[in-house]
Amino acid sequence: MAVISIPNNKSIEVSDLETHVMLAEQRRQSLTDQILRIEKEVEEIKNHATASRRLLIGAIISIVTGVMTTVFSVLLNYNFLK
Repeated sequence: MAVISIPNNKSIEVSDLETHVMLAEQRRQSLTDQILRIEKEVEEIKNHATASRRLLIGAIISIVTGVMTTVFSVLLNYNFLK
């Protein structure tokens, strides 16, 4: 591997176009990977939110049905006792 001498105030990226292109490609790929990971996490969060919403709606329906059944049963028994 060759050693490249660089002036004190310049980075190798400034002085060598090929290095600049390779580093830019690596940065782009890294950003693409990060975006894909974030998109996947957001999709998972949406799926969890949908599942939670369905579970909550099911629980509410069960509670309302239970309360209505109990009230109906009490009223029905109360009317038969009179």
